[in-house]
Amino acid sequence: DLYRQVKELFDYVFIGDPDALVEFQELGEDIAAKLESLEADGDDGRFERELEALEDAVSTLDQSVRVIMNQVQAGFPPDQLLAVFEIELEEGGVLQAERAFLASEELMKVAQQDLSDNARRVQVTLGAALILPLVAGISLLVFSRRLLRRSIVAPVSGLVAATEHYRSGDLRYRVEEAGPAEFLTLQQGFNRMAGDLTRSQEALVQAEKQASLGALVPIIAHNIRNPLASIRATAQVSDDPELSEDLRSALGGIVRSVDRLESWLVQFLGYLNPLQPRREPISLSALVESALELVGHGVTDKRLDVALDLSANDRIEADRSLLEQAVCGLLTNAIEAAPAGSKIGVAVLDEGSRRCLRIVDRGKGMPFAAASGDLAPGPTTKPGGSGLGVPFARKVCEIHGGSLEFRRRGEATETWVRLPKP
Repeated sequence: DLYRQVKELFDYVFIGDPDALVEFQELGEDIAAKLESLEADGDDGRFERELEALEDAVSTLDQSVRVIMNQVQAGFPPDQLLAVFEIELEEGGVLQAERAFLASEELMKVAQQDLSDNARRVQVTLGAALILPLVAGISLLVFSRRLLRRSIVAPVSGLVAATEHYRSGDLRYRVEEAGPAEFLTLQQGFNRMAGDLTRSQEALVQAEKQASLGALVPIIAHNIRNPLASIRATAQVSDDPELSEDLRSALGGIVRSVDRLESWLVQFLGYLNPLQPRREPISLSALVESALELVGHGVTDKRLDVALDLSANDRIEADRSLLEQAVCGLLTNAIEAAPAGSKIGVAVLDEGSRRCLRIVDRGKGMPFAAASGDLAPGPTTKPGGSGLGVPFARKVCEIHGGSLEFRRRGEATETWVRLPKP
């Protein structure tokens, strides 16, 4: 009964069995009644000392139980409570009870020498009945301790370790999913929470990048437009009828180029806002030729051979300024990526319901995979590059109902602009 009490106490403290405390109290009352019965039957005085030892053992166990219950109410962790079980119960009241039982057993052996064979058989049965609960109680304590470590202590330690990782900012850490069903559900919840936090953190970083870009673009545009206004004004003032025709033509070209750049900057300021294209019928081949004139200095500086394959049937409906700015950016990327003295292919093709612009260069390819709908600046390998060219070109293509695609074929990089036919 004492070991059954220990088992019920263990169930109440570590497993939370609400019925265990009632069982514990009932067993205590049963033990007290049995001690009184032993005192009544031992009136010859032979077992008086042993009975006192048993009563002392029960009292010691009761004190140990009070210590444990106080620590449970104080919120002691399971590992400290388990240590109290080992020290207070196993090395205290339980050991004392075992010694009292052994002492009683020795006296019982002496007294039973005078009994009959039938009494001896009863003695053997009684000895076995006393030993089996003892062995069962010890086995239960050992097994319960291992079960506690495997089923409670290890999962809780894993969750505590996860909270430390998350607190330090390591959201990639995942809890090992093992143990009882309740802990398994909790561990899965921890892992889902870490995944949600990771996605939220990435979204926050992306939002901060977009906000920074929103503040940067107007500043860049403002700093460019002021010098452009001065250049245009100087070119207009310098336009004198007495100048040579070539010089006046060059000044006019400066004014037209400044006006074109001014138009581009206005469109560029709409990069972070929904662009509103002003569609008109245009020739895609003519637009490509105009863009090549704007980037012609790069072709000349790197001694590139530009192979043109333009189509006569190339009409589309698009915003000339926006599309020209996007094509110029793509051509500039190809020119800057191409090795000096190499060849660049520019072709306007007919592909079913779409007109296509294909730009081929011998560069190293894209430094990142541009995704549809991603308007954040990408990484750039060019000195002073902003990473805005490809996202802006993709946005222009998409608002026209088209697409922008990059392919790698052998040593060549292909840029495909697809736009719908009118």
